[in-house]
Amino acid sequence: MERRNCMTCGADLGEAFGWSRMVNCAHCGTAHILRDAVFAAAGSAGVFHDAPGLVRLMQPVQTLQGRFLPVGVVRFSYGRGAWDEFWALDDLGKGAWISVDEGDIALQRPVAAASLPAAPRERSAVIAFDDRDWTVTEAETATCLAFRGQLPEVFVLGDQFTFLNASSGDGRILSGEFWPGGHAWFCGPWIDPFDLGAK
Repeated sequence: MERRNCMTCGADLGEAFGWSRMVNCAHCGTAHILRDAVFAAAGSAGVFHDAPGLVRLMQPVQTLQGRFLPVGVVRFSYGRGAWDEFWALDDLGKGAWISVDEGDIALQRPVAAASLPAAPRERSAVIAFDDRDWTVTEAETATCLAFRGQLPEVFVLGDQFTFLNASSGDGRILSGEFWPGGHAWFCGPWIDPFDLGAK
């Protein structure tokens, strides 16, 4: 992996770009992106107000699904409040998103299914996936507020996208994200905070 330095203060960014596409400098906060072999500074990473939490950057957590190391986090607003999405690596180096929203925690991985919609659905709509019917329980607009650490994709402060969450009653959450020209789907289990521990 190639090491890179902050384009603002010169600090070592470590071996961050082996898998990640975005990292912010821990010293000055400047965000950097690597896109199509072009390395560039991307400006501010926003302001994070630290608060106690069960999931924290660079502190491994143990779940029933395995051990994960959160290496990046993005904070989003959805109008009524905000939630954090931690990008975490398991012991095999595979990534998953750990969502933390007012005490609710979910672990989701990307899913690719041609049957999933390419456009948002309203609340109460039913989506067929994984041999189940999923009912949309939430459909909102999210705004990127801040980010830290190493992330697998590029985020821009103020960018917005539409998202939905759906439930099938089996203890998992199905989430869709939609933006002009694209969409992505994620699925995984809700995590009981009492089953989450530091390791």
